[in-house]
Amino acid sequence: MTAIHPVTRGLAAEGATRGRVLVVAPVDSTSAPLQDLLAAEAHDVRWVTTGAEAITAAAHFRPEVVLLHVDLPDVSGLAVCRALRADQRTADARIVVLGASSSRSELVEGLESGGDDFLDASVDVAELLVRVRAALRRDRSLREASPLTGMPGNARITSMVRRCIDERTTFALVHGDLRNFKAYNDRYGFARGDEALLVLAQIVGGVGSALGGSPRLFGHLGGDDFALVCPAHVVAVVCDEIVERFDVAVRQLYDDDDWGCGYIEVTNRQGERCRYPPLTVALGVATSARRSFASAAEAAAVATEMKQLAKLSGSSAWRIDQRTG
Repeated sequence: MTAIHPVTRGLAAEGATRGRVLVVAPVDSTSAPLQDLLAAEAHDVRWVTTGAEAITAAAHFRPEVVLLHVDLPDVSGLAVCRALRADQRTADARIVVLGASSSRSELVEGLESGGDDFLDASVDVAELLVRVRAALRRDRSLREASPLTGMPGNARITSMVRRCIDERTTFALVHGDLRNFKAYNDRYGFARGDEALLVLAQIVGGVGSALGGSPRLFGHLGGDDFALVCPAHVVAVVCDEIVERFDVAVRQLYDDDDWGCGYIEVTNRQGERCRYPPLTVALGVATSARRSFASAAEAAAVATEMKQLAKLSGSSAWRIDQRTG
């Protein structure tokens, strides 16, 4: 097979870079020539030939995927794998170890050293490319997802809305959060606050999962902010269902004495004791059924504006933008 030649800089390609890939293989490696193929897919590639170079390059380059040959001229590739896992800057990289997969002991050692995958060094280049794509897809999905709820984050929601706008697909974007959530956190602590967020996440996720048709995506934007993209003709039913379910579930979030009083007492920033009623959910809706949007940011701004109107109500509520244009 054709030997791969080292490169010392990223490879330019048209379009946005898909991922940062570090290839660690000796000059005389018989691995498939990945350089041009990775660059053709718009990956930013760094190529090094020794373990020492790999550790130094990885610390600065912060690769998302590492293709790591076991047989290096200075140290074992498995030692490099362990070093990358031990460094906080590279600990989360997806590492594909390339060695003699016919050796079971080497395979086991490769995985125990921190490798995510172990392949024969002569693996077909097409399979390697597919595995790089899959590793990047999984990694970005995990990085974007909320660590608390596991839901997609703002980037996925924004991408979905942008695609709807570009494809002229009618959609509704719902932004929601909890009224009096800060006071709740102050009264019960962050652990109980997380429980409240999980309750809302389960409701939003349950309603979203039951939807038919497309577009359909529900996510956690951070803190007590949630979002949902759905077909415009079902958004009223969706919002009604979220409000109704939350108003039933909120009781479980309070101690009996506080619920019996109908409020919690919390000291505000001015040192005053204030009373706050139970949590309510506020939802704001922007829909392309009535108006067009130039960007996902514009749609999000309208949904947020409507959410602020919903918060003016003393109970759980939703408001939809009625403007046309």
